[in-house]
Amino acid sequence: MSSTSELVTKIINLYAPDYSRAVVLDLIDQKQRALCNNDCAQMTWLDWADTYFPVPFLTTVSGTLRYTISAANLVNSAGTPITLSIGGYTVTPRRIKNVFTTSTQVAPIDPNRRFSGGMFDWFGLNENWFRTLGATTFVKEPCVLLDKTNALGATVQFIQDPGTHDDRFYCEFYYEPIPLLSESIPLSVNGNEWEEALIDGVVGVIEEIEHGENTRSNKFLNYWIKKFTRKANANVSALRPTQMRIRECG
Repeated sequence: MSSTSELVTKIINLYAPDYSRAVVLDLIDQKQRALCNNDCAQMTWLDWADTYFPVPFLTTVSGTLRYTISAANLVNSAGTPITLSIGGYTVTPRRIKNVFTTSTQVAPIDPNRRFSGGMFDWFGLNENWFRTLGATTFVKEPCVLLDKTNALGATVQFIQDPGTHDDRFYCEFYYEPIPLLSESIPLSVNGNEWEEALIDGVVGVIEEIEHGENTRSNKFLNYWIKKFTRKANANVSALRPTQMRIRECG
C-alpha cells in the first residue's frame, strides 16, 4: 500500500521532477480533500466504541440557539466527552448530516410557531433500532444546519430553545480527511485503490499550470470523485447495525 511519502516520491520521480516535496504534498492533500469531502457513508462520524448507540449527543444550554460542532460539546451515551480522531489524528466536522432525537424526548412544540420535526429512517433502513435501545422511533429536530467555512465550523441553529441537555439531541455529521501536514501522516484513503486517482488529480494541476487544460483534471473531477462517492455509499451495508422490521398482524 502506497504511503504518503511513497506517493510524493512517485509523483516527483515520474511527473514533477522540478517540484518540491512540500508542494507535491500540499497538492495531494488538496486532492484527497476533494475526494473525501463528499456526503458519503465512509466520511460519516460514528462512535462504534459506544456500545449503546454510535451517534454522539450534542450538549445544549438553555437560551443558546447556535452551536458549532466540536469535541467540546459532544458526549457519548454515558455523558463522557468523545475524541474526534481517526487513528490518533484529530479530524474536523465538515457538514452536519442530522440532528435528531427520540419520540419520547421530543420537546413540546409551540403551536403558534408551527415548528415540527418528522420521523425518519436512521442509516437508511428503518426507524427501529434493535440493540440495547429496543424499538426506538427517531424524529428530526427542527433546526438549520450550516456547513463548515473558513470563518466558522459546522453549525446547528435551533429554531426554538433546546434547553439544557446532554442526552437529548443526537448529532450525526460528516468529517474532513486527516490533514496531510507532513509525509508521515497516513492517507485517509486506501493507497493501493486510490493512488491513480490522487496522481491524476495532482499531475492534472501541474499539467494545467504548464500546458493548460488536460485530460487528467477532467478525469479526476468527472470520474474519480463520482466513483469514490458511489463506492463509499455502496459499502454502507457493512456499517449498518443489526436491525429488524416490526411485523404487524392483520
